[in-house]
Amino acid sequence: MSSLHVKTLILLLLIVPVFSSYGQSTARKQSMEMITKGDNLMQVASWSDALYAYDNAIALDPSFATAYMKKATILAKIGKTHEAQKLYDKAMALNPSSEYIYDGSAKLKMLAMDYEGALKDIDESIRLNPENDETRDLKVDGLIAIKAYQQAIVEIDSLIAAEYNVTDGLERKALVQMMMDSTAGCKETINALLAMKDSSAMAYDLLGLLSLKEGEYTMALEHFTKAIDIDPTFALAYYNRGVVFHFMGNNDAAMNDFDNAIDLRHNLAQFYFTRALTGNQEGKIDNALADYDKALLMNDNFTAAFYNRAYALKLLGQYTEDIKGVDDYLFTDPESARAWNLRGNVYTLNSDYPKALESYTEAIDLDIEYAEAFYNRGVVNLMSNHYQQGCDDLQEAERLGYKDASLKIKAFCTY
Repeated sequence: MSSLHVKTLILLLLIVPVFSSYGQSTARKQSMEMITKGDNLMQVASWSDALYAYDNAIALDPSFATAYMKKATILAKIGKTHEAQKLYDKAMALNPSSEYIYDGSAKLKMLAMDYEGALKDIDESIRLNPENDETRDLKVDGLIAIKAYQQAIVEIDSLIAAEYNVTDGLERKALVQMMMDSTAGCKETINALLAMKDSSAMAYDLLGLLSLKEGEYTMALEHFTKAIDIDPTFALAYYNRGVVFHFMGNNDAAMNDFDNAIDLRHNLAQFYFTRALTGNQEGKIDNALADYDKALLMNDNFTAAFYNRAYALKLLGQYTEDIKGVDDYLFTDPESARAWNLRGNVYTLNSDYPKALESYTEAIDLDIEYAEAFYNRGVVNLMSNHYQQGCDDLQEAERLGYKDASLKIKAFCTY
């Protein structure tokens, strides 16, 4: 080969990587611009257009992990957790050194109630960045969810020692101790909390729960009222005080507090359920039925309500045992499609989706034109990641004239 050919070949070998690198750089830049566009669209709740922008970002640079993570975020918001998780998995494969991807995946798994999977992602994120206290804080959520209370206490104490959100940490520690039935430890932690922050509504709410557990109804009322005085938007304190009023036989006051709780927090289904039970006892059957219906699709976001739900349901376990006759009421007529539909609602509230599906199916078998039962079964199918069955049920509900079905179809079945 001549020296000229050798020099030409060397020059070409040098030029090709430069052009290749330039192409990759351009694609990444364009992908980032498309992600920014999607982010801006998300700010104005234009989710369909944002999703399209993130799809374009992926198409422009299929190796860009952030683009997959962004699309996963929006799919999670519309309830497509299974598809969202696949995108997070892809993002982690492309960039296994990103703590943020593992953190986002963990939050998604928490919402999907895959707490063990969430904790694995959290541990990997912490391994990548042991100094990230926010992720360590998230780990506490996961530990509470799987009832690993002692481990949760260890993590909370570690965060408090690091002076990370100390008062919040003490509130959560007291909560966990209450869930562990460690009354003395809970009271000790609450005293330490109130010494630092005497305006903690959570502290007085927990004191109210402890008093309620001990049968000290008058003291419980005082504590819950104090919590409400401190924070008039604290829906759960209204709810808990309503429970006390019910135990004391003052159902008018109980209903008033349940109404206030619902007005403040439309996303806590248990409020509707409890108000429905109280309404049933007072003979307000139509109102009770309406509240059962409203309870079905209320969902918590990934917020502090996560803990509230945990200890509210712990209390409700005792509460609903004391309120007898729910099944008797629902099954005065076992051939009633409506009774089976209501039973499905109760199972849905308790996250027992298989039994909920069975009940809704019984309702549909009894009345093939029962639009609401199709709607309810469709939503529970979606919540169980049975998307095709869920969308089929919603479409049937829409055909039968159930007006809310079209909204759910638009949100979950058109992407």
